[in-house]
Amino acid sequence: MAIVNGYTTLPEFKNWRSGPFDVNDDVRIEDSINAASRGIDHHCKRHFWQTAAGTTRVFDACDWWELYIDDVVTVTAVKTDENADGTFETTWAASDYQLLPLNPAAAPELEPFNQIIAVAGRRFPPAYTTNRRAGLVQVTATWGWPAIPEAVSEACRLITNRLVKRPGSPEGVAGFDEFGTIRISSRDDPDAVRLLDHYWDPAKVGV
Repeated sequence: MAIVNGYTTLPEFKNWRSGPFDVNDDVRIEDSINAASRGIDHHCKRHFWQTAAGTTRVFDACDWWELYIDDVVTVTAVKTDENADGTFETTWAASDYQLLPLNPAAAPELEPFNQIIAVAGRRFPPAYTTNRRAGLVQVTATWGWPAIPEAVSEACRLITNRLVKRPGSPEGVAGFDEFGTIRISSRDDPDAVRLLDHYWDPAKVGV
């Protein structure tokens, strides 16, 4: 299987691991990279790869002026369903909203936007009131991160390495030594977890 939205590449992993490998290992490594990458997505409750431009998602605002969204690189349109009938009839001008946080490129690494505030007298429609639909704000954007963080790529390689070696220990036994059975630890890789902890998002908001 080809790597889809992976956080490392086959050549990067092989160079990191320093072999030995042959071409017959490629499919297993690619499968492991895919599995490791999706595991990171689930662990962090976000994704670092980018969607196609112009992808729409819907959200509900916390109040009249604040809207928390999924990680986003660029926003191209904001629309609201004012009467909760399922049609996003109101298109906001770029001057009607502002993306936060301020200065995302000033962080230790490039970070995404994750909040929209209403300005210039605009207000988001209220959500979750009696007999109203959910998802009253539609945002069209490129979702994800500006670049995959190096810590995420390193965690992906660590997890991939563990998965690649796993078929050699199907019962959790890695081998034997003079002290007896060598077993695979059931715990997560502490270095991978440490690298990913900063990126864990406690609340997934997209619909």
